[in-house]
Amino acid sequence: MKKQIYNLIAHSGIWFFNKFFPEYFAVEPLNPTDRHIEYPFIIENLPPPPAKILDVGCSGSLFPLILESLKYETYGIDIREYSSPDRFFFTKGNICISPFKNDFFDIITAISSIEHIGLKGVYGQQEILDGDEVALGEIYRILKPKGLLLMTVPISSNLRITMNHKIYNQQAIYHLLRKFDYEYQVKKSPEADYNIALIKAVKNG
Repeated sequence: MKKQIYNLIAHSGIWFFNKFFPEYFAVEPLNPTDRHIEYPFIIENLPPPPAKILDVGCSGSLFPLILESLKYETYGIDIREYSSPDRFFFTKGNICISPFKNDFFDIITAISSIEHIGLKGVYGQQEILDGDEVALGEIYRILKPKGLLLMTVPISSNLRITMNHKIYNQQAIYHLLRKFDYEYQVKKSPEADYNIALIKAVKNG
């Protein structure tokens, strides 16, 4: 019903929108989030299109639409639905058991998603022992030789697991990415008590 009212008064000017649909308007000042750090890092490190790229954990994110607008052949995978799957190649599924062929993607992005994988109840998923390691093994399989993984995860001096995600330390990241050649930089999270590891990894082989 609200959508019908929205369409009815759409021609009546911004005053009506602001009064009846305040959820469509940003409230300033906008607080910075981790995405303000993560998105620029990913985009700055992308090779130019054309390339076949997978975004892991894409639901609720505008990022695959950004990739599509930059003319990449864009895929996404998530255990949840995506609201506009017709805009790119979306697969509802688990990255731990993906349907993709070996050596399929040039690039894979995982923006604040790996740390949630395998934890029971997070986004409705079933518990998977060492789910993040399983996911990285699958990412390695479906990434082309010399393919690029761009990934962000929370990092701190101590490895810990909360109800919602893992917070890695340097040793845990090394273990997670032991099959890759990788480098990373650390930035302070603007919204949490940990830092963000901005990781650039290349598949060996």
